[in-house]
Amino acid sequence: MNKVVSDLQGVEIYQDDLIVHGSDKVVHDQRLIALLRRLIEKNITVNPNKCSFCVSSFECLGYLVDGNGFRPDMKRLAPLTNAPSPKNLTELRSLVGALQYYSRFIPNFSCRANCLFNILTSNSFKWSEEQESCLRSLLKFLQRDAVLRTYSPNAYSVLITDASPVGIGAVLEQEGRPVICVSRRLTVTEQGYSETQREALAVFWAVKRLHKYLFGKKFTIVTDHEALKFIYHPEKSLARSSAAMVQRWSIALSAYDYTVQHRSAKQIQHVDYISRQSLQDKPNNTSDCLLVQPLPVRRSDLIRETRRYFGCILSAIRKGWNANLKRRFPIYFSKRVELSTTPDGILCLNDRVVIPPSLRKSVLEDLHSGHLGVEKMKSLARLTCWWPEINADICRTANNCEKCHQLKNHPSKWVPWPVSSETWQRIHADYCGPFLGKYYALVVIDSFSKWPEVFFTTSNSDFTIQALRKVFSREGVPMVLVTDNGSDAADAVTTWLNGIGCKHLFTAPRHPCSNGQAENFVRTLKTAIDSIAPSTFNELERGVDTFLLQYRNARHSVTKETPTKLLKRRILRSSMRYLESAEVTYCRGNDLRPSTGIVLKNVGKSMVRILDIDDLGTHSRHVDQIQFQEPGESVPISIVNSNANEHILDNIESLSNTMSDRLRMNLRRRRTIDYKHLDSNLSCGGCGV
Repeated sequence: MNKVVSDLQGVEIYQDDLIVHGSDKVVHDQRLIALLRRLIEKNITVNPNKCSFCVSSFECLGYLVDGNGFRPDMKRLAPLTNAPSPKNLTELRSLVGALQYYSRFIPNFSCRANCLFNILTSNSFKWSEEQESCLRSLLKFLQRDAVLRTYSPNAYSVLITDASPVGIGAVLEQEGRPVICVSRRLTVTEQGYSETQREALAVFWAVKRLHKYLFGKKFTIVTDHEALKFIYHPEKSLARSSAAMVQRWSIALSAYDYTVQHRSAKQIQHVDYISRQSLQDKPNNTSDCLLVQPLPVRRSDLIRETRRYFGCILSAIRKGWNANLKRRFPIYFSKRVELSTTPDGILCLNDRVVIPPSLRKSVLEDLHSGHLGVEKMKSLARLTCWWPEINADICRTANNCEKCHQLKNHPSKWVPWPVSSETWQRIHADYCGPFLGKYYALVVIDSFSKWPEVFFTTSNSDFTIQALRKVFSREGVPMVLVTDNGSDAADAVTTWLNGIGCKHLFTAPRHPCSNGQAENFVRTLKTAIDSIAPSTFNELERGVDTFLLQYRNARHSVTKETPTKLLKRRILRSSMRYLESAEVTYCRGNDLRPSTGIVLKNVGKSMVRILDIDDLGTHSRHVDQIQFQEPGESVPISIVNSNANEHILDNIESLSNTMSDRLRMNLRRRRTIDYKHLDSNLSCGGCGV
């Protein structure tokens, strides 16, 4: 409905209610006709039984609106004015909520209803004649014929403010008639302000509260406190001796176009309601600075030492900073906007207590009583306390603790293995087990492609060379083999590796992190075997084979590629890989230009039937001639020449020619490592070579 009538003048909408108004009958009729035409155009039907035409007033949301403004609807007020006195906190809370809805008609509502608010905040219901009298006076204000005029952007506005020891209030007037009344209670800290500060707060809060009525318009501020004429003078600078918060308020109000006028309290009696009766509850002298964790010092000692060391700063916060104090306390002066005081004289930086020098040692000892680290001590201090150089003092305290120094772990700087520049350049091996009580697994993993191999044996003494020979016969002899210091025929393995041109490096004793590539895969393998829960060796071997096929086809978190792509330069066939309708890239003709197609079906074990997307023809291709596209990926295909694997270690250039452009670019970015000059007896302690 807003979109339908938003461009029509004099038409207001609230949900499904439409209100048409005009300055006279001619204007009203013109706007009504325009609205009816718009409704006809949009095929919107209205119920004539629910319409009222050419009325001088109407009821809306509990108000009676007419040409003079709006007032409370007495029919709606009847249940409220005739209601009995509340009997518990729930009924009182409901009653106060209803009164707050009409609070714009009650000047200084917060002050007048102060005794009712005190009962709500005390959580103990006690109704007396004082509360009854307060309630009846509030209802009497609503029963009088008080009309708030409608705000006019073209009329001149006057803002009248006032403050009392318990609350602040303001009335916005235009042409001598009230537009809106606002008020609120003072917090415990604000109740400790001086009279000038409370009056200044009333002006600042009222202007911000009525920002949408005042911003961009020239208006007058009326107050019964003459000092505000000079504090908020729009053309004169504020004295430097003024309190810091008053200076901030004055700067904030400089964005408004206003003049300040003084009137006596008798001339603004509708705003100057100040309750001088003693409150039922005793004043609360606690600070607004809530300590999440108690400080290890008594409050009396904190107050005494604060006055001793920071008496000048406390005075400067109230009266302003002079040149002498700026020189004496430059750090505190730089944070003067964040500094404040509690009613009993404690210095605070925002929500943190400023600790005097004489009490800082005990605070540091308490922060380190649990022997926490530096960062945890700092996090605790940020909740409760502050002083200059507190972070340095915390570091000094933690570093000088003998118990912490004795028990502290001092890890050496970790030096990673050099990054391999090609596949099967450096491999890592390790044994794990036993599984099913007697089977051990030899794990071999390539540091570049992360391709794993797993061999099971019941005796790991003579089996190592046999298993490595099988791997090397398929993938070639690596430059470096890294193992731990196990006694599994280490001398025989080293002699055999040196004979075939492979360096055998040992990690540092009792330091498994040095062989982290093998150890990480061992952990993954053990988790997979535990999930399989085999009962026989056949189940163990079959489950590990399935795991290896999926692991090799899965993208590795470090390389961001699958091990089979980096080592085999193709995707291994699996039950989940060759699905019909899979999208592939393949070479259609002899020119080796890549084309895109869809797999229709499998032809044998190594061929598929492909539907070309461009010419809608079908072609048969070997699995080595196609490349499956990952979601969101389109990679150029290159035909793999299987004959190039014969001299993979002797001719690096021939290996590079068999790779795709994308893989070749990745390899060029890698750092090449020269292993040819390594000592065959060199041991590795986590730093590689």
